[in-house]
Amino acid sequence: MSDPAVSSFLTQTLCSHGGRLGLRELQEYSGLSASQLQDTLSAAGSRRFLVVEGGTEVLAVTDVRVCVRKECYGCERLHLCKQHLMGRCLLRPSSCKYSHDIMNAENKKVLKNHDLSGLSENELQVLLPQNDAFFLPDTCQFYNKKGGYCMQQNNCNKLHVCRHFLTGTCKFPRCIMSHNLLDGHSLRLLETVGIDGKIASNFQAIYDNKHMEFNREEKNGYGKLQETVVLKKKPAVARIKEPKTTSHTVESTLHVPPSQVKSLLFLGGSTKCSIFLLEQIWTSVFFAVGKKDNSSDKASKDNEKDNCDEICLFYVWKYCKNKDKCKSVHYHLPYKWEIQNGVSWLELSMMEEIEKAYCDPNNSSMASRNINFQTMTCSSSLVRRLSTPSSVTKPTFLLTTQWIWYWKNNQNKWIEYGEQEEGNSMTSPSSAVIENLYQANPDAVVPFQAGQHQYELNFKEMIQTNIAFKTRRQVCRRPKFVSSEDVQKIK
Repeated sequence: MSDPAVSSFLTQTLCSHGGRLGLRELQEYSGLSASQLQDTLSAAGSRRFLVVEGGTEVLAVTDVRVCVRKECYGCERLHLCKQHLMGRCLLRPSSCKYSHDIMNAENKKVLKNHDLSGLSENELQVLLPQNDAFFLPDTCQFYNKKGGYCMQQNNCNKLHVCRHFLTGTCKFPRCIMSHNLLDGHSLRLLETVGIDGKIASNFQAIYDNKHMEFNREEKNGYGKLQETVVLKKKPAVARIKEPKTTSHTVESTLHVPPSQVKSLLFLGGSTKCSIFLLEQIWTSVFFAVGKKDNSSDKASKDNEKDNCDEICLFYVWKYCKNKDKCKSVHYHLPYKWEIQNGVSWLELSMMEEIEKAYCDPNNSSMASRNINFQTMTCSSSLVRRLSTPSSVTKPTFLLTTQWIWYWKNNQNKWIEYGEQEEGNSMTSPSSAVIENLYQANPDAVVPFQAGQHQYELNFKEMIQTNIAFKTRRQVCRRPKFVSSEDVQKIK
């Protein structure tokens, strides 16, 4: 058994350096000999310290979790505002329904039970997000229910990741859902909730290990119990006679080994297969239904391109190595206006003039072109605006779209969020803060405080409401105008 004080000190050291350190660095910071450190890490186990990268790096791990209930009358989890811990809560402690006192008596008791008493708030800001999936954005229900497919694709504001992976309970060693939190789409969403690439990488390593351990235990459990299921002479899958399918066809369609195909197609007598195997096969069968031929795939790709509303940042800046294979739209400006002709989307002329008019919140339409920005129509035809990703999701990139948020005052004047209204010293959250919250959930109702007043901002209705007086204000979100000359200068 490891010394709790030493383990706590090692966790502190790791968390004060981003949650991960090289083995030699940790040895230097701790003052322990190589053998002492190795013994401590081994005694504490992988639920406290995870050794990765071939035994050269150590990650801080913990079982402590934040309570997810809106109302809780006592449990063994931490009770705190996760937004406050991440430095993103817009409310005062007295106004927020979740505790901002991370070091209160109740939480101290929980931390003590996990030998984490010595950790500061800053160190917990590292330890908890890299271990607790509660800090991540929600997983996409469509992606998880439809075999890894979501119509919104990269425009979706939910994680396209296996939800069971994030609870450590995915029982498929080769799951058809993604277990990758480090792809472009996932990282963009993680950034919107304050989780940087380093914490995301740590979380990935910890949960990859959980997945491996869980499946090792599952495999051992199946081996001991010999849990089996009997397929009768005429299983439901065997009744599907047309079209005739060879084992080779099934294998290539379902992407399962021949041994599994034989079990699936076994018709005579009876056979046994593990519940794990059967469940994996049925998952593959279910999601293989309706698979299109090559010509359909090509049409599908064309439709995907037509449905994409994001402009490629690499192309508009300089060069995109993916060329025609790029999933984003290639255009020379960070925005593009198009009109629907009933079959496809066509580029509108006078692009900059339309964009300049749209960027002004005072314009609900552009009379000279008969474009209504509220309904996004031109006469009876639909129009749309394509753009580069929001600047808050790609803070290190050039030519992203900077969105500005406005609210309308009593004089029907649009006031930018974060700017003081004339004759009023009260300051609201900035456009960047609101845009971050919007990117995290475009349907959310966000509470915030400005001066002595508390408000709710409804993204779906684009309405700001004073909670006390029920005063409602219109809200508007428009991009900052960038001309073609500006683009050339930035390049």
